[in-house]
Amino acid sequence: MNASKPTSSFGAFLWGCAIVGLIWFANVDTKSSKRQFEPARPMLVSSTSTRSTVDPESPRKLEAVRRALNATPNATLATSPPTRPSTSTSLVPRQAGPSPAQVSRQTLPTQASHPPAPSQRDSYWNSEFESVQRQYADNPRLPRPARTLTDLTRSELFELWSWNSEFESVQRQYEYDAALPRPQRNLAALSRSDLFELWSWNSEFESVQRQYQYNSNLPRPQKSLASLSRSELFELWSWNSEFESVRRQYETNPALPRPAQDLGSLTRSELSALWFRNSSATASWPAGVAENGSYYGEPNQNGVPKTVHVNGYFRSDGTYVRGYYRSPPGSNPRGLGHGRR
Repeated sequence: MNASKPTSSFGAFLWGCAIVGLIWFANVDTKSSKRQFEPARPMLVSSTSTRSTVDPESPRKLEAVRRALNATPNATLATSPPTRPSTSTSLVPRQAGPSPAQVSRQTLPTQASHPPAPSQRDSYWNSEFESVQRQYADNPRLPRPARTLTDLTRSELFELWSWNSEFESVQRQYEYDAALPRPQRNLAALSRSDLFELWSWNSEFESVQRQYQYNSNLPRPQKSLASLSRSELFELWSWNSEFESVRRQYETNPALPRPAQDLGSLTRSELSALWFRNSSATASWPAGVAENGSYYGEPNQNGVPKTVHVNGYFRSDGTYVRGYYRSPPGSNPRGLGHGRR
């Protein structure tokens, strides 16, 4: 019996330790859960730094706030998630801020159409603006739009720059050639496509007009040049070019066979085929034969061989002299010429 008393006393001691340990763990678990669900508490924030500063009165103030929160634990459970405190020195409770998606929707500017805000004028807008501004600085006679340049979008500035470029090209044509027929409408009232069509027509008209100025023997069309369309002017220019090429062949080589029809009655395709045929015939001539039929080494009337080639040339009256072979200078007897060519 006496031996069992120490054993029972030791067992009671162990049971007591176990009960104390359970009570301690229960208290720790209660504090941790209470701290987990404890509402946000106010912070002391300094105006000069984002860190909280501790003054001599701060422990007493924090203790008072802690007691107030413990007295009413459910009063501040509905507070929002914390945000960064402000920089003013006061008791600032943590407040909830917008989500990242809400921030992006609230802070990103919307794209306005007319006119663009100064903050929305990127480098592309500035480039178009400078290009148009340079046009008006170089040519003050350019018509101005109804709206100011700063009110235009980038696409409108590019369209204005393109229109000004076409307008200046057409204006330059009329300055260089006052004989160009002008359209019925004012140039400023034409669209960009109309100005480009007018510039193309003027270019074809000047090309054909230049052909008739250089060669007055070119056959003229029945209709006046001003009444022809751009495609008709291009066709006329092409026909004149083929006609001049074929006629130059016959002037250079009269021995070439001529067609039964007159050259002026042939079409452009027929003139082109005739030019190729004449070119092939000229290329098939033997080497050493001149345009007039004389050849290298042919003796002249004095018996001196012709070894010097003379290229064809035009006289002052416009007639063409065909190329020929002649004898060298000083090779004929004194008092005698070079002989017949």
